[in-house]
Amino acid sequence: MPPTCGETRTPGADHDAVLRHVQSGHVRFAADVWDPEPLPSDHPLWSAPGVLVSPHVGGMSTSMHDRVEA
Repeated sequence: MPPTCGETRTPGADHDAVLRHVQSGHVRFAADVWDPEPLPSDHPLWSAPGVLVSPHVGGMSTSMHDRVEA
């Protein structure tokens, strides 16, 4: 399995470089934070194999609300 990397709240990854590495099969990539945010709808990362794009709303799930209220 290729190494996996993810993006967090940093100044931002070089998405063109990420795309090149993903397309080469050397890495897989996951992120829910983009610069700019949201990721433009025509950006090739949306459809690149080995890329997981998730919405930036993890803290808004019902299960998270239940945990916060406990």
